[in-house]
Amino acid sequence: MFINHVYRHARENPDKLAVVNSGEEITYRRFALAIEAARNHLIHADLPKDGIIVNITSNLYRDWVLLLAVRSLGLTTVSGTSWEVLEGLNLRGISGLVCYSGHTAAIEVFNKAMPDCPAIELPNTVFAGVDHGMEAPEPVEGQFGDHIVYTSGTTGDYKKLLFTGSAIEILCRDDHYSFSGRYTTEKDLYFCHSYGPWTALGYKATLRGWYRGATIIFDQRTDWADHFFDYPVTMTTFVPGLLNQATANLKPRPRNHAKLRIQVGGGFLDAETARKLIEKLGCEVYASYGGTEFRPPLGNFVHTDGDVVWLTQLLDDFEIVDDNDDCVPTGVDGQIRVALAPYDPAGYIDDEETTARHYHDGWFYPGDMAVRREDGRVRILGRVDDVLNLAGRKIAVEPFERAASQLLSVGSLCAFSQQDDKGTDMLLVVIEGEQLPERARLEALADKVKQVQRVHYALMRKFPRGTNGMMKINRRRVLELVRESWKDGTTPGTET
Repeated sequence: MFINHVYRHARENPDKLAVVNSGEEITYRRFALAIEAARNHLIHADLPKDGIIVNITSNLYRDWVLLLAVRSLGLTTVSGTSWEVLEGLNLRGISGLVCYSGHTAAIEVFNKAMPDCPAIELPNTVFAGVDHGMEAPEPVEGQFGDHIVYTSGTTGDYKKLLFTGSAIEILCRDDHYSFSGRYTTEKDLYFCHSYGPWTALGYKATLRGWYRGATIIFDQRTDWADHFFDYPVTMTTFVPGLLNQATANLKPRPRNHAKLRIQVGGGFLDAETARKLIEKLGCEVYASYGGTEFRPPLGNFVHTDGDVVWLTQLLDDFEIVDDNDDCVPTGVDGQIRVALAPYDPAGYIDDEETTARHYHDGWFYPGDMAVRREDGRVRILGRVDDVLNLAGRKIAVEPFERAASQLLSVGSLCAFSQQDDKGTDMLLVVIEGEQLPERARLEALADKVKQVQRVHYALMRKFPRGTNGMMKINRRRVLELVRESWKDGTTPGTET
């Protein structure tokens, strides 16, 4: 039972911080007593005996207390920022909602959508009644429930994955599972930003930290960067959507703070940003490749510019293969596959078609292309389907976009192969920002793709991104918005 590890820390080291929640300090004893109080309330409530229990998240610490309490009763949980998000998952088997008193709007929306399912409110006195002088709870027995995580939905549809409660301790013990698995100890303070338990990062790193007795820091404040060094943070993970905020707003690391390790995950890291982080914060930067569905097989600390592109293989069960599943030679592009661990999901919930495309004979195929060089290091080339067709020559979109953003001196951009109304090949480059780069830069990029008859640049003030915390760009929606605005002539843009 996972919560017994929290209870053990509460007995052995009761005054150690388990959570810092936007500045609020919660010790392991207080954390354990809150979970036990929530458990006792739910035991006496009209909680369904099976099915999926929904939680609408607003305060990460309080909602983790609720999720752990529900799972300790053997039930499956799923959480999200609103019922609209959860309803969009199209989950089968939802049997109830749990929340705290005061979530009136969420309860009303849920009751209207699911009139046959109970909505159970926990009074806020669950926290007010926790006595700091009380002894930590005794261990409990039973089956720890499952939890559903869902991907960022960059394709327009969320993919749902079940992480079983029975395998959670294997996941938490595995030192090779991920960045947090390799480096988290009871001495660490892991800054988890506002990553919710519906994300792989917010789910796995948080549980692994509490399993090992570390401190997890949540910060849901808009000025989180001003508070980043309120505590001597030793580890964190930044997704691409946070990198610019971090490099622009974080202050230098205080001299008396311990070593800081920053992982960059959920997307690609460029050398310039890595240098800025290292120089400004005096930290170590770790570039990694992984996914919600599988163990991160590639990663390394960044010491040179090449370390952000060429990653070290960490797992034996990682291959670059051709269409026949034969390993390709060094220097030849192929598609990635990663062997599944016992605690990895076995497929996507309620989606046999997508499962069949990505899961085969114990391997997961993420859909990324890669190439290996002579020294064994691997470069990710981008999605199999995310390619640019430049006058019949197909190239991976990610390396192109990385080079284009550097040439144009912009932050984020999306490139698409298109045809105009006359059937002419066109490269569409959508730039996120307030104004287009100077003409000379636009012409320089167009000169790199002379085989394309037209290069069209469009400007979008802010890209639509996923709402699950990873902040991935919704490429499909970017293209849709540009097309829609073309019709009414509202897209700022130019041609070269």
